[in-house]
Amino acid sequence: MMAELDQGKEPRKRKGSFELIPGRLRATVQGGGWSGADALPYYDTGKRVIVSGTSGQNYTIRLENLSKTRAEVVVTVDGLDVLDAKPGSVKKRGYVIEAGSSITIRGMRSDGTLRAFRLGTVAHSTAATSFGEKGTRNVGVIGVALYLEDEAARRQAQVAESEVRYNANAFGF
Repeated sequence: MMAELDQGKEPRKRKGSFELIPGRLRATVQGGGWSGADALPYYDTGKRVIVSGTSGQNYTIRLENLSKTRAEVVVTVDGLDVLDAKPGSVKKRGYVIEAGSSITIRGMRSDGTLRAFRLGTVAHSTAATSFGEKGTRNVGVIGVALYLEDEAARRQAQVAESEVRYNANAFGF
């Protein structure tokens, strides 16, 4: 199946981090649950990265912003947004990562509870149990949408905010 994804090329097995978007965003899928100690092996097919793990194993997702500006990442696991466990969309809000920094996503938030990511079967996935057969089409897929901050727009907003505060009156309107 993996060779099929790469049109006949042999996938290369690796371990560690990989660049999702060269020069912009690096990712590591780590086994070991909350601590996320060891990077899981992955296969680079040239078009996709396929992470390999053991059924029942917990994992975390580490994302590193390689750019020189802040970035927002919207992340889905099994087609569900990791911030609310509802169907994912690129229009939703995500995590903000400072330039040159990283975040580790330890699980999916659902009804105020953080639930660990766990490798498993399609039938036992949150997507399948919450949304039935319709929810199963993206099981096994981690999606990341990256939005880089517009530095000029941020500076302009800071100047406008400063002007409002400069004219502030501490004792009334």
